[in-house]
Amino acid sequence: MVWYQAMQRFFKGLAGKPVRKRKGGRDSIWLTRELFELKQDEAGGWKLFIGKKKNNIGFLSFEAHRDFQLPASITISRDNGQYFVSFNYEDPKLSEKTQEELVLELAKLPANELMEKAVGLDCGVIIPVQSSSGQSFDFSSEQKKTIERKQRKIRKWQRRLARQRLGSHRRNKVKQSIAKAHRKIAEIRRDFAHQTTRTLVGKKDENGQVIDNGAQIFVMEDLKIKNMTKSPEAKPDEQNPGHFVPNQAAAKAGLTQKILNSAWGLIAVFLAYKANHAGKVFIKVSPRFSSQECAKCGHIHPGNRRTQSKFVCQKCGHTANADQNASEVIRKRGVEEILKQATHGTWESARGGTRKTPRVSKLKVQTLRSENRRRRGSNSELIPGSLPL
Repeated sequence: MVWYQAMQRFFKGLAGKPVRKRKGGRDSIWLTRELFELKQDEAGGWKLFIGKKKNNIGFLSFEAHRDFQLPASITISRDNGQYFVSFNYEDPKLSEKTQEELVLELAKLPANELMEKAVGLDCGVIIPVQSSSGQSFDFSSEQKKTIERKQRKIRKWQRRLARQRLGSHRRNKVKQSIAKAHRKIAEIRRDFAHQTTRTLVGKKDENGQVIDNGAQIFVMEDLKIKNMTKSPEAKPDEQNPGHFVPNQAAAKAGLTQKILNSAWGLIAVFLAYKANHAGKVFIKVSPRFSSQECAKCGHIHPGNRRTQSKFVCQKCGHTANADQNASEVIRKRGVEEILKQATHGTWESARGGTRKTPRVSKLKVQTLRSENRRRRGSNSELIPGSLPL
């Protein structure tokens, strides 16, 4: 039934053509309210009964990590031998206003007040996230050591996997070990992303209410991570057909691994929904020349960034930390983007911000003069300032 609906949406042009799930992917199943039931036993534990009265599949015991309401649907998934259940229900604590409504309200404020409420976030490889308020977010030393240890084991097990026979039990054990190591690294990245975004939005008190830290606007770079981590294409050797010249693939692989370990994508996703829950705004701006632009005078030049960590403007002499300067530039761009919404849909925004006089080409001017001569001869009235089109 689901496959049929997906194909119908594809034929109507509403979605892409459905494909089958690959082996080893995240296996999941979605169940509606009539196919499951929640019950609590005497000890306070929860049991999930799946199926109907005539077709009872069985029950699963699960651990509730937080308070929840009666879900309208659930999703049961399996990841590396572990099972998870996700509840889908409407949360009454969510902000009643949409992001568009919040942006329009903030657009009425002056620029200096918006600068005080905004926080710019610069993404980097050395420091994953640098805030314009001066906070730096990075993995702890223990987390870095764990990631390096797991990556060494993955390389070791990958070499062992290449020498083993396909379909053997030992090969399957090595594959499970590799999957567990990748899962551990992914959990560290998710924990770092949650801790970072919760600190930015505001921590919760004992009653579950978010403690406001004064920031209402979060501005982040709109990075194309998929393009940044794409493998370089092979370069054929024109002099020797069938051979290829070096394309710096090994150096690119090391940079790609550092970018993925920084968890920029997870931070953007988590910060977006947490800001929405707290009634705050999250926007993305263009990262173009953000590391070369001066936050004081706006001068852009490649020589402004002397080193990885030092920024010296060649025009005004402003000196600061390179990541800190980039975060202030991003904050300024976010405020400008919000102020544009104040004139969105008006004549000024349609004309590029100012109301300009329409230009008239020489051909139209000559046509207008000839039309005036003709109409003077026929005693017809010509409206001043009108152009015959």
